[in-house]
Amino acid sequence: MGEKELGSNQRFAADGLITEEQCQALINMNQEGAIGGDGYDRRRSPHTKSETFDGLTISRATELVHVGVISKKDAQLFLDASDYGRLLVEKYFNLTQPLHFDYTHLVCRTAVEGSQEDRQDLSHPVHGDNCELQADGSCIRRFPSYVQREYSSIMYLNGDFEGGEFFFAHGNKSAQMYIKPKCGRIVGFNSAELHGVKAVKKGKRCALAMWYTMDLNFKELARIEAKKMIDKVPEDVHRNLKTKSEESTKETKIQSKEKSDNEVNQKEGEALTEKGQNLTEDNISPKEVTAIHEKGQNINEEQKLHEEL
Repeated sequence: MGEKELGSNQRFAADGLITEEQCQALINMNQEGAIGGDGYDRRRSPHTKSETFDGLTISRATELVHVGVISKKDAQLFLDASDYGRLLVEKYFNLTQPLHFDYTHLVCRTAVEGSQEDRQDLSHPVHGDNCELQADGSCIRRFPSYVQREYSSIMYLNGDFEGGEFFFAHGNKSAQMYIKPKCGRIVGFNSAELHGVKAVKKGKRCALAMWYTMDLNFKELARIEAKKMIDKVPEDVHRNLKTKSEESTKETKIQSKEKSDNEVNQKEGEALTEKGQNLTEDNISPKEVTAIHEKGQNINEEQKLHEEL
C-alpha cells in the first residue's frame, strides 16, 4: 500500500517481511527479557490504565544473551529484522542518503483483564515522532521532541488480539486511515506524519518499533556494540545454561517431591502410631520484499561502509 491507499506519498505498508516463526521468536524474546514501562520511566501503563506496556531494547537483549536468557540466534534476529525494515524504508522513499537507527524497541501492549467494551481512550494518543502537535493541527519540529528523527517504521508480530489498529490522523486528531496489524506487516512513514493506536481491548499486541535519523550524532550506538558483543558469544551458551537450568529445576522438583513424601509419611506415621499400627511403604510486491532479504544478507558489510562514510 502506498500513496493511493494511504493518502500520502510519505506513507507505505508492506507484508511478508518476516515469517511466522520469526515473529513468534521475537514475541518470545519480549516475554523473556522485556521490562515493564521500559522507555516510559518504568511506568507500566504510560498511556492508559487499561493496558500494560513492556519493552526490550537492543542493549538489554545483548546483556541477556551473555547470561543465557536469550539465544545468540534470536538476538541476531532482533538485529536482522530491524535492518530489513530500515532497508525497505530507504528503498520505498528512494533515499540518496543512508538512514541510521536512532532507536529500536521490541514492545508489547497487553489489555488489562476486565471490562473493556466502553473504552473511549487510545492505546497511543495521536502524535508525530519528531514534532509537537499544536491546537491548530500543525506539528512544530522543536525540542523536546526527537527532532533528529526523519523516518519511522513499525513491524508487527501478531494479529491475534482485539482492537489495536494503527491509524494515520488528521491535524484535529481524527482518524484518516486504519491499518490492521499482522505478523510480518510493516508500516513506514515520514516521522512528521501524525498517527496513533486504537485501544487494545483483548490480548497482547507486539511490534518492533524503529526510528531512523540521518544525523550520525544520534546514531544508535547500542546496535554497533551489540553486533560486536554477540559475535563473541559461543553458539552453545544459551543451550548449555538452559540445560543446566532444566537439570536444576528437575532436581529441585525431585527434592521437593521427596520432602513432600517424607512429610506425608511422617504425618501418616504419627497418626498410625497413635493407633498402635505400623506405616507401610508441556503491498509491496513479493519480488521487492525478496530483494530486501537478499540485500539484508550483506547488512554487516553495508553498515561498515556507512560508518566509514
